[in-house]
Amino acid sequence: MASALFGFIGVIVGTILSGGVQAMIGWQDRKRQARVAAALIFADLEHARRELAHLPMMPLNPHIESFLEVWHAQRSDLAAGVSPLEYHQLAAAFSELERLLAIYQMAVAPDASAAGDIKRALDVAREVAWTASGMKAADPVSQVYQSAVSGANPAPGGPGTV
Repeated sequence: MASALFGFIGVIVGTILSGGVQAMIGWQDRKRQARVAAALIFADLEHARRELAHLPMMPLNPHIESFLEVWHAQRSDLAAGVSPLEYHQLAAAFSELERLLAIYQMAVAPDASAAGDIKRALDVAREVAWTASGMKAADPVSQVYQSAVSGANPAPGGPGTV
């Protein structure tokens, strides 16, 4: 009787441990997918920022549709890795891009107020996506990457060099 009880307790403990391990693996996988989605979205936000740097003047060939495609494809994975506030900040930036696309489709340039809204939303969203991708501003490699995508060159041997 005692051995049957120990066997039953072993089965229960094994089941709980197995479930816990599977839950942890699933959580880690969702976090990894969220980091990858954030990295992709950050890259698109950076490209959008560069293309739209001279707003309210209309860029010659904005690729806004491609940025929106990546957002729509990756946003559910990203939502698993950011807070609701961060997700809504990202969504606001892409909403501004959708608004800009609608303005461009009417073949007019955005006014200065709309251009400012778009730039501010992109800046906030880039910061959120950068952090959500696992990067931190203090990481030397992160500083080099941020310098590379922003066009700045860190001084040789100075902060941000590897």
